Amino acid sequence: MTDTMTKTTLEMKNIELSKSPVDDLAQIILRDAIEMARKKINPIYWGREITSLIRDRIFFDYLRHGIARGVAEGLAANDKAVIGVFSYETSDNPYNESGDEYSPDLTVHLLVLVKKPTEGLKALIASLDRAITAQMVALSSPKYAQIESTLDISLITQDEVKRRSGLAALLSSVHAPPMKVWPIAG
Repeated sequence: MTDTMTKTTLEMKNIELSKSPVDDLAQIILRDAIEMARKKINPIYWGREITSLIRDRIFFDYLRHGIARGVAEGLAANDKAVIGVFSYETSDNPYNESGDEYSPDLTVHLLVLVKKPTEGLKALIASLDRAITAQMVALSSPKYAQIESTLDISLITQDEVKRRSGLAALLSSVHAPPMKVWPIAG
């Protein structure tokens, strides 16, 4: 086991033990996202605490992408109606330009293309959001202790994409198209 993996394992011990399969999935998603983000940043920062790393823009962006990818894979594995998953930003510049300390938005915005939205998928999303949010609060700096949600997931259908209706219209955006998160190939 590498030092980085050991460090992540130790940090994850601060999180309450799982109470459900969704809690287990959330813990796996967050652990894998942290590992992926650590591997992407400059090795001189690998030893830093997660509360310090999360304030770094580069690490934070990789972390959010890792969470998006893990959530996408988890949703697709648990509901065969999922066709594709895309991440997007709610503004062209999600960073604070006021000159204040960097204060990123923890929210991961996803569009989930489905054959048909189901109540089961909506319930899974709500449960996963609660579980990931609880773990992010446990890992994050005190300034994020009050967050209530980490995931902003909108279910869209192929018909909505064809009609360019609502958020589904983002898939045909020229200026700020969403990034395909799942499936990776194709």
